Amino acid sequence: MKRLILCGMPGSGKTTLAKRLGEYWNIPWYDLDILIEVEGTTIEDLFKDSELMFRHVESYALFRIAQMTWDQEFVLALGGGTLENVVNLDLMQTIGTLCFLDVPVPVLAQRLSDPNERAFRPLLRDIEPEELEHKLHETRRIRLENYLQSPIITGLQAFEDLDLFTKRVELFTKKT
Repeated sequence: MKRLILCGMPGSGKTTLAKRLGEYWNIPWYDLDILIEVEGTTIEDLFKDSELMFRHVESYALFRIAQMTWDQEFVLALGGGTLENVVNLDLMQTIGTLCFLDVPVPVLAQRLSDPNERAFRPLLRDIEPEELEHKLHETRRIRLENYLQSPIITGLQAFEDLDLFTKRVELFTKKT
């Protein structure tokens, strides 16, 4: 059963790949940030309260996703910081197969260099362009241990050859 959960840094392409995989396999795909906002508040408003408030709501949304999808296939794109919480990491390892999109920091910085791209990312919005790559390196260093709990690790090749990537995922999910 395909229950793939994509994790990685902001700008790594989690939502884009989730959508492509959902369409490829003809299964539902979800974006955690969109699901949080469907509950009636924006991520920006949650961050205005505090990052801690956002992380609580994020964890609750993950629990709801686990309940909602317990008997179905899906692809889920997590937020970049979702796995900082070990409880979230444990839950995701229980309900599906984690896949870390390990995109090089210079590529992330390029993707996020546009202020319009950063505008809806509260933790990056106020970072000066010349500080962005350093901030991304530091954030990756903090999150990497949890990202590496993923049994599937891929990079840009997942986008370049979707057929090969899906075969790899299917082989792995048949073993588990």
